Amino acid sequence: MPIASTAPRVFPDTAEAMYRTDLVDVRESPVSGTGAFAAGDVPAGTRLMPLTGTVLRRDQVDMDTIEVGILQIGDDKFLIAAGGPDDYINHACDPNVAFTPDGMGYYALRDIQAGEEFLIDYATSEYDSGWKVTCLCGSSVCRGVVTGFADLDDVTQQRLLPMALPYIRVKF
Repeated sequence: MPIASTAPRVFPDTAEAMYRTDLVDVRESPVSGTGAFAAGDVPAGTRLMPLTGTVLRRDQVDMDTIEVGILQIGDDKFLIAAGGPDDYINHACDPNVAFTPDGMGYYALRDIQAGEEFLIDYATSEYDSGWKVTCLCGSSVCRGVVTGFADLDDVTQQRLLPMALPYIRVKF
């Protein structure tokens, strides 16, 4: 099914001023493909970039043929990549960014040095059981596989819950 170009963005342009997109640089990543990196030193708590893209229901997305990035943002809602810097945040089991409490963007979990890649734990957006991909993060706490939140052990769920999108936090 084609994606309508007139579909609304999750976050309106006027609110983007609340974010420090000037601190985000997109380039080749040693983790995977293209990544988003700190263009300068980023203090913990800094709101970095809003989520952008087209929101579709599950029945509007063919998961087997989609060729752009996709982010689960609700039980029945998916955000289809729009090409913004938020589309290039790679996964790490020990992330340095998380979703803002309202679920509309990303913020720094800790101080991030200029040149460091922004990384999020994909389980903080994906809930579905049975979804998995091999993890490439190389972190000392690497789980070896990236899964949906539902497939994490209880200890990992409790650690990641404050960083998760609101729809996952509501489930717990």
